[in-house]
Amino acid sequence: MEWLAASGAVLAAAAWILLPGVAFGVAARMRGLALLAFAPVASTAVLAVTALVFGMARIPWSPWSAAAAAIVIALVVWIIRRLLRPSPPPQAESTGPRWLVPVGVTIGTVLATLRLALYIGVPQNVSQTNDAVFHLNALRYILQSGSASSFDISGMLGVSNFYPAAWHAPASLVAMSTGADVEIVANAMSLVVGGLVWTTGIAWLTLVATRGNSLAAASAAALSAALAAFPLLMIQWGVLYPSMLAIALIPASVALVVDLPARLAGSGRTARDAVWGALLILVGPVAIALSQPSLLIAWGILAGSFGLWWVISAWRAATSRRRIAMASASVVAALAFAGGWVLMGRLVSNVWPPSRGRVQSLIDIAVNGQLGYPAAWGVSILMIIGLVASVRTPSLRWLATAWAVVAGLYFVVVAVGNPTVRAILRPFYEDPYRIAALFPLVVIPLAGIGAASVAAWAGARMRTGRAAPGTGSATAAWTLGILAGFGVVSLAVAPVIQWRDVWSGVIDRVTWYQIDDSSYLSVDERALLERLSESVPADELIVGNPSTGMAFGYALGDHAVYPMTWQPPQTEAYDVLASSLNDAASDPLVCPALDAIGARYVLDFGPGDGEYGHYVLPGFTDIDGRPGFELVDREGDASLWRITACD
Repeated sequence: MEWLAASGAVLAAAAWILLPGVAFGVAARMRGLALLAFAPVASTAVLAVTALVFGMARIPWSPWSAAAAAIVIALVVWIIRRLLRPSPPPQAESTGPRWLVPVGVTIGTVLATLRLALYIGVPQNVSQTNDAVFHLNALRYILQSGSASSFDISGMLGVSNFYPAAWHAPASLVAMSTGADVEIVANAMSLVVGGLVWTTGIAWLTLVATRGNSLAAASAAALSAALAAFPLLMIQWGVLYPSMLAIALIPASVALVVDLPARLAGSGRTARDAVWGALLILVGPVAIALSQPSLLIAWGILAGSFGLWWVISAWRAATSRRRIAMASASVVAALAFAGGWVLMGRLVSNVWPPSRGRVQSLIDIAVNGQLGYPAAWGVSILMIIGLVASVRTPSLRWLATAWAVVAGLYFVVVAVGNPTVRAILRPFYEDPYRIAALFPLVVIPLAGIGAASVAAWAGARMRTGRAAPGTGSATAAWTLGILAGFGVVSLAVAPVIQWRDVWSGVIDRVTWYQIDDSSYLSVDERALLERLSESVPADELIVGNPSTGMAFGYALGDHAVYPMTWQPPQTEAYDVLASSLNDAASDPLVCPALDAIGARYVLDFGPGDGEYGHYVLPGFTDIDGRPGFELVDREGDASLWRITACD
């Protein structure tokens, strides 16, 4: 019933993720599955770029202004297409009945959405993870500042730099359109991105990769939620909303690349079609870069694998002039990819130690049990069949190559300790969770191909002489029915797949959305935060220890708190408060520190703890009974105080 009540936010999230891109796609003359899968890519690029322009032009960010910009951009796309006059997109010759892919997409979307909703619990739940503090506060900041620009969003923290805000732009429009609370908006976005965006992208990528094999595409779509590594992992680890969006956009963005040779084949206007195809392809990297730039590397792995095998296949029949062009383009692409890899490594580098043995990591790869998740035997068997089929099919070898690269990255991140070798992992923060989340990009299409191969074999075995009428449709229906059945059984047996700490192997909570003693927020703390705007004057700032959950005060209580992210500020004034605020009546350094920050209220949510991303800051606790403080509000053990010692 709670999700039914929040259906308006979910529908609004779907609308903002789809409609601007649909207008773009229609103007670009896209139809069917291509339009549906491409729409989120185009919407993300359109809204994120519009937010950047609006931020520089000081145009307020709102549903009306964003919608107007989307219409203008669609008109520009239509004009460019009319000027270039590219050839009509080729009509895909799909094998199998027309209902196959829509049914597969429906199955996958429903299963993926249920998987995510069951993990989240109810739409009002808040992810009890470090990064959730920043993302929810960032949404609140956009609502108050009127800017969703990637150059303005960091102003929430009092700094001015670039932070990719492509996830925050549509999410803020959902909040503005519906009036829903920011935590409900974030959860609605997760359902739409992990359910609809991911599933349609996987279906389209598999369809163009297999040159129209509808059963492979439908099977891949139906299996889209079969691995915990994505989309589920992205709302468990982090929480990584921007990465979730970027990964979900990769399949459709790669499909544009894979589809280009078919667009150019037999074209009478090759140059115009090549320019038009390149412009469409560019939309994908723009959307990904403004969501999570490091995942451009993942897009490059898949697109580069396809490009490599396409050049190899086209080389023999090419003229000398065309070979020169292909070689030049390959060199430029390789240098750009290598340069991007190095650049991203310098921007986002982190250090994580290896976590699993080498034999165990190979088993993880074979059975898709990355990071200690339960082995996905059915998907893994289909994946292996798909790998064999891909290696034997020249047009699909790129997919097997991309799988090998992702598998290699995972092996290095979990099993290799040599720092020189691990340097290749820097764009991914040397983080096994981020790399594990890339596996479904290649495993799910391979499993779809494997399912289609098994179905083709079974169909051939069922025939006696000529194929009986309807045999192909019956085989396809049985295939999707079996895959859907396995998905339903999986949900029934394990409605919530628990996150496992890859370094300790411990499962320490059922879900990261549950409130307990070790989570950021307790029930009492959340109740107190939601009353902040009633308890404290609007112009007063509240300080506290962010790793106790008080930093959620801005998002949940609509009141300024300090800090607004999970990390304590690295300033001398805050250090004084972190160690001695509760001695305000006797320590002469406390009041000047409060003046420097501009705060006169403090939230006492306990001392904190020493877990990763949490901090023990004793100055913000044990305030009850200390001189110089006046109780403002209390809920259980959580309390809010006015600091009277500095009056």
